[in-house]
Amino acid sequence: MCPTCHSRVTKGKIDRKSVRLYKLNLRFAHDKYSQLEMDILFELVRVAPAGVYWMPVMLIMLKRLLDSGFIVSRHTGVRIRSSGMDQSPITLHVTDKGSKFINELGIAEL
Repeated sequence: MCPTCHSRVTKGKIDRKSVRLYKLNLRFAHDKYSQLEMDILFELVRVAPAGVYWMPVMLIMLKRLLDSGFIVSRHTGVRIRSSGMDQSPITLHVTDKGSKFINELGIAEL
């Protein structure tokens, strides 16, 4: 919890039930998705609809987000091949489902 919210809890401005729910939501998200996946998802929500560039060979690192339908990858139209391997950059974008997931966690401001 950030220092501001911690202070609000201590002063009774945020009730204990809300804090427990907040912590449960965080635990669920971090048990299911890696820290990298959560960081990427937060960033994609922050920069939507622009998206971020990503290398296709590294998509495996975001497999759970892709499988959950929280993000999609799109080809940029630039084609690069090196040693027979496709190195063409792609962009990642958050889906409505991914945005809803972050918003339901109640921590979209983080």
